[in-house]
Amino acid sequence: MRKIILILVLVTVVVLCLLIFLKFRSAAHMTEGTFVHEFELITLENDTVIFNKELYPGKLIFNFYSSDCSICMAEISDIVSFSRKYSVDVLFVTADSLNNIRNFASELGSLGMRDEDKVSFAKIDLQDAYKLFGDLTVPQTIAFTENLNVRKIKKGIITSGILHKSFE
Repeated sequence: MRKIILILVLVTVVVLCLLIFLKFRSAAHMTEGTFVHEFELITLENDTVIFNKELYPGKLIFNFYSSDCSICMAEISDIVSFSRKYSVDVLFVTADSLNNIRNFASELGSLGMRDEDKVSFAKIDLQDAYKLFGDLTVPQTIAFTENLNVRKIKKGIITSGILHKSFE
């Protein structure tokens, strides 16, 4: 009788854990063709803004990076060049400290990024990043069309060609 009770308890625990995992995983990230839910970002001025379609009503390249990721740094000039050529806003987002983000923005300025470039930077909470992407792999890029409709999600390096196809 004890063995049966123990087995029932173990099966119940396993089933509950599986249900919780599936519920968390299915709500964890968005897919192409969906819309993003609102979440908070911290600007370079340490202001909190709500990421939503009122803040970014048009096309947007949303790039999640880490300052210690060499692959992330390698793709950034392509993203900025694409933004210039096609007049698409870019938002570089990271969970790094605001000081690291400011240093990164300054470094890009020294590499030729101009004030008129449609590029901004923000800090994201790791939980929000996980909800958005489903994991914390960097780099990751989302190409949004109008009203933050997810057009393309790319894990790993994104090229100008992929961006161009995303906005056709």
